[in-house]
This record gives sequence, structure tokens and C-alpha cells, in this order.
Amino acid sequence: MSSRMSFIEAHRITNVHELNDQLTQINNMLDIEKSYSGELIDMRKMFEVNYWWASPIDGMKKNQLELLKKELEELKKLAAEHVDRLVTQGATTQTQKA
Repeated sequence: MSSRMSFIEAHRITNVHELNDQLTQINNMLDIEKSYSGELIDMRKMFEVNYWWASPIDGMKKNQLELLKKELEELKKLAAEHVDRLVTQGATTQTQKA
């Protein structure tokens, strides 16, 4: 009986050690992920400070929204001009081939 109890106790202790090792690995992985999370939060904050227009719109101030609107309208105008140039170049190229 005593040797059987010793075997069971040894098996239990081995299982506890294995579980403790797994828990240690998981805790280490969690610490690494928390570190990454902190780094990403810091990067996002820096990005939002330097590139405020990349922030969510609902967090912008009125003057930022007005400036963003103005810049988007300018971008729309430049895109339309670029398309017009491409269309004109395409038409010129096709008439030269004909």
C-alpha cells in the first residue's frame, strides 16, 4: 500500500511541476503581449499627435474638422485634374496611333 501511495504522490508532484511550467510559460507570453500592447498604445498616441487627421473623426475639434474638409476637397480637385490629364493623354495617344 505504501509503495502505491508513493507512486501516486510522485505522479501528482510531477503533474503539478508540469502544470507550473506551463503556467510560467503562459505568464511569460502574457507579459510579452502586454508589452506589445503598451508599445502599440504609445505608437498610436504618437501617431495621433503627429498625424491628427488619422484620428477618429468623433475625437476631432471643429477647427480640425474644417481643415480636414478643406484638405479633402483639395484632394478631390487634384484627383479630378489627374484623371482629366490621363484621359487627355489617352485620347492624344489614340489619335496618334490612328
